[in-house]
Order: sequence, then C-alpha cells, then structure tokens
Amino acid sequence: MKNMKKRWLVVVCALLMFGGTPVGRAAEAPAFVIEPKYDDVDLYFTEGLTSVQLGGKWGVVDKTGHEVVKPQYVGINFFKGGYADFVGQSGQYGFIDHTGRVVVQPQYSRVEIFGDVWAVQKNNFWGLIDKSGREIVKPQYDNYKWQGNEGLASVKKNGKYGFIDETGKEVIPFKFDVAYGFSDGRALVILDGKEGFIDRSGNIVFWRQHDYVWDFVDGMAVAEKDNQYGFIDLTGAEKVPPVYDRVLDYEDGYALVSKNNKSGMIDKNGQEVIELKYDILSYFSEGLSVFKSKGRWGAIAQTGQVVIEPKYDYMYSFIDGLARVELRNKLGFVDKTGQEVIPLQYDYAAEFADGLAVVRRDGKFGYVDKQGREVIEPQYEDAYNFSEGLAWVKKGEKWGAIAQPTVAADSAPPLADVPDDWAASEVDEAIEGGLIPSILQSGYKDKISRQDFCFLAVHFLTVQTGRSLENILSERGLDLNDNPFNDTQDAFITAANKLGIVSGRGEGLFVPDDPITRQEAAVMLKNTAKVLGIDMPVSPSGFADQDNIAAWAKDAVDFVFSAEIMSGMGDRHFVPEGTYTRQQAYMTILRLAKN
Repeated sequence: MKNMKKRWLVVVCALLMFGGTPVGRAAEAPAFVIEPKYDDVDLYFTEGLTSVQLGGKWGVVDKTGHEVVKPQYVGINFFKGGYADFVGQSGQYGFIDHTGRVVVQPQYSRVEIFGDVWAVQKNNFWGLIDKSGREIVKPQYDNYKWQGNEGLASVKKNGKYGFIDETGKEVIPFKFDVAYGFSDGRALVILDGKEGFIDRSGNIVFWRQHDYVWDFVDGMAVAEKDNQYGFIDLTGAEKVPPVYDRVLDYEDGYALVSKNNKSGMIDKNGQEVIELKYDILSYFSEGLSVFKSKGRWGAIAQTGQVVIEPKYDYMYSFIDGLARVELRNKLGFVDKTGQEVIPLQYDYAAEFADGLAVVRRDGKFGYVDKQGREVIEPQYEDAYNFSEGLAWVKKGEKWGAIAQPTVAADSAPPLADVPDDWAASEVDEAIEGGLIPSILQSGYKDKISRQDFCFLAVHFLTVQTGRSLENILSERGLDLNDNPFNDTQDAFITAANKLGIVSGRGEGLFVPDDPITRQEAAVMLKNTAKVLGIDMPVSPSGFADQDNIAAWAKDAVDFVFSAEIMSGMGDRHFVPEGTYTRQQAYMTILRLAKN
C-alpha cells in the first residue's frame, strides 16, 4: 500500500542511479490548515484527498481537514479518477469514491489498476470491474500480468495465456504457455517451449536468439549472452553487441554502460558518446549527468565536458536547475554552474517540489526556497514535500498539514501573466501578506471562477483569524457533511456555503467553473466580512445604473462601496453584470483585510 512509503524512497531512487549564499530570515511559523492529530499520513494529496492513520486505522481527509472517511480501515491507497481501493477488517479489498462512499464492499484478495478499470482477484481467479463495481468480466482467469499503459493484459485460462483489453474482450487467443505484459508494443511469450516476442496483433515478430532479453524501453531491449550485455531493437536485430559487463535501459536516446568497472554512455547506434572512465554515472537530467571519479562527485555536460569539478561526497541529479550535494555529512544545493546557491549546512535535504525543499537542521525539519531562504524555519519532527498547496508536517508525535507560503519566483513571470500596472502594487501587497494562495498566483487578467473565489475567501478567513478552517467551522457548530451541491465535491465550496459566503444556483447546482459577476463579488465580499464580524455604517452608493443591480445585491454593493472595497467602472456606473478578474478579486480581498 502507498501508505507504507516513507522517506527511504528518496534514498532508494538515488541508489538507482548507475553506479555561500547566506540564509534569509525565516518566515513566521505557518498556521495549521489541518491540526496535528494523526499518527501517520500518506506522502501526498491527490485529487484533493489523502489518507491518514489514527489509532492504527486509516481514513481519508480533504484539504480542509474534513474527514471524508473516518479512520476505520486497515489501509487506503491513493485516489485515481475519483476512486481508491481500501483494505477492510477482513483483509479484503474494496473501493470508495471521493465522497467516502463504499462503492464496492471488501471482497477481493488483490486489486490492480488496469487503465480506466480495475483487475480484481477473488477465490484465486482474476476478472475486471469498472469504478462503480460493475463486473465487466467475471473472475475466471488463473493469472494476470499487466505493465505499462498499452491497454492489454496477459491472463491465463485453461492452462494457456492470452490477452484481453479493458472491455474484457479477448483480443489475442489463448495459445501461449507463458505470456508477459506489453512494453513498447512487444510482449515476451513462450510457445511450444520457445521464447519470442509478439506484437499487439499476437503475431510472433522474432524468436529469442540471446540467453535472455528484458523488456523494451525507448525502442530497445537489453539482451544478455554469455554474461555480457548489449541491445536489440523491436525487430530483434542486434543493435549493440553484448560486450558490456552491465547496462541500463535507454533513456532519451542514451544508455548507461559499464565495462571493467568503468561507466560511460552510448547512443542507439552503440557509439560511445561519454567515454567509459567514470566509477558511477547517471542519466542526463536537464542537460547534465552527475558522476563519481576517484571517490568524488561532479557533473558533465552532454559533450563530456566537466561542468562541476568532482569535489563532493555525493551528488544527486539536477531537478528544476538545482542539484543536491553532500560534503562531510552536510547537504546543500548547487546550480548548473556549480555555484552553491544553498549552503551545505543541512543534515538532510529533499528535492524541490512546488518551489520548496524539505531540509533538516539540528534534528528539525523546515523548508527552503530556491534562493536559499528558509521560508519555514526548521521546527518540525518530520515533514513531506508540498502537493496541491499543502504539506504534512509532524509536530511532537502527531501529523498535521500546513499551507504553502508565498515563494519568490526565480524571475519575473512572462508579461502575459502579470497584473496590469494599475493593479500590480495592490496584488503584490496581497501576495506578500499571504492573502493569496500560491496556486492562484497566475492568470491575473483571467475571469475568476466561483470555485476559485470560494478558495480565496476561505483561505483569507484562515489567514485573518490565524485559525484552521476546521476550527472556524467547529466554533460555529458547522461541519462539511451534507454537501448541498451535486455538481461539485470541492470542500472549500462546501465550507464557503456553510459559512454563508456563497449560495448555489438552485436545483442542487453550484456551477463551480462559471465566472462571477461584479454584483456576485460584492455579495461574497460582504458575506466574508460578516464572518469576520466586520460592521460599519453604510451609505447608498448612488450609482447611475442602480436600477440594474439585482435586489439581492443592492445592500452588498452599498457595503463594498462605503467600505472602499469596490468602486465604480467610470461615469458613476457599477456595471453589476460585468466580469470580475483575478487581479480585481485580489485587490478587493486586500482592501477588505484593511477594514
């Protein structure tokens, strides 16, 4: 189960490779979006949900901390396409949807994702079900093998293997003694005691001539003969003779090879593009390959030129322009020129994700940005990367979630994606004040949707009150149960509705993707102010198009005008049905914060 994965995954990934800027003042400790109360958590949020453990049982929470599924299961996997498999008390697998509803009761001994459906095992037989639990193929196959994403699975029936597609149709006859999954349009089979590779029509393309052949990747497969390794192409032709002691699959046209304990790189013609002279070599990442020579690590370009001299005890591959380096048990980051942009002062450092990296110093975990600023000072017992705007951190013995702080960009965004000059200063001030979630810091001139405005308003409330959404709701005797809308499961929309900030369009519809109008924005802003207890004298706005303002919005328009949150559009017109952009929303949220 995914829940079992921990930080050792980072180390494992590193081992799979072949073979001073001062720190700025740390930002204030962020408030918890989800209070620390869980014994264990999944690494990431997916589709707005993640699994949590409490008292030895697993449940599901959304990004507000609302327990969509109370902890009660042995394990829960990640969500994909709105569904996740879980293990019940019986040890059997079932399925839940994103609302936590059990759509398939626990009854299967194993489950595997097969494209857009699920392969399931029951009473030692395999079949297919869709995400609603409907049986596509009754469990009847003795075995199941699927790999890649090529829409065919190898199954066994009556002692012979064949292939089915996601609809359950048997597309390749059951005639093979053994058959493995497809990779690069080829599948290894055994027929009458002979090994060969078939295409997707089931035709034998070639019979194996080497001692062993691995899966095809990037149009090539590793082939072994007499304990030496080379490569064959999709026709079975030998493209690289088996002359190497060790090889790894091709990646972006290059393969890592080793002979006499020295590593280098070849192209698909077998030409050595990087001389075999390194102790360890990695694949190219962002144009650079890290290597080990004489006990030290550095980096080379695709030309073979040394870009970073080997001087580190260890070096990781480049991601987003930076690479982790280690020297005398301290870690930091270097850029592609070798400059140490983040000093080697940490006991642990993860790769960057969403502009931030987890680091550990003096036994505590925090976060740095790409300029080396500790945007969240090391203060947690453990921490994971940010995903979907949140990160799990451990405080004491319990896990909670914090929101991603504003991260300084490496450079100014493209001109097409910056606020207009008349809006820039207020938008910047709102961002610097933490009022705008990082995920909304783009598309400034775009119309803001009803869903995004709800997210903005709820985030604003947590910033202004310094309390988690869960606390804000509980203090008012509210929760996120009984979602009134049938066209969205977004927790922030539900929260905004429960708090009286926004309502639907009738008949259970919220229409989350619709843009809001200026009069709708006025109502939402007034309602947000009401949640915060902001009250002030209100005077009639007196707009020239007063008669065009809907009756349900008139009081709100008077409020935002009197509070100097929203003004007119020229010639004393409010234009109630006019569009409302993200940058306008951010400006008015800032003005509301100043009241």
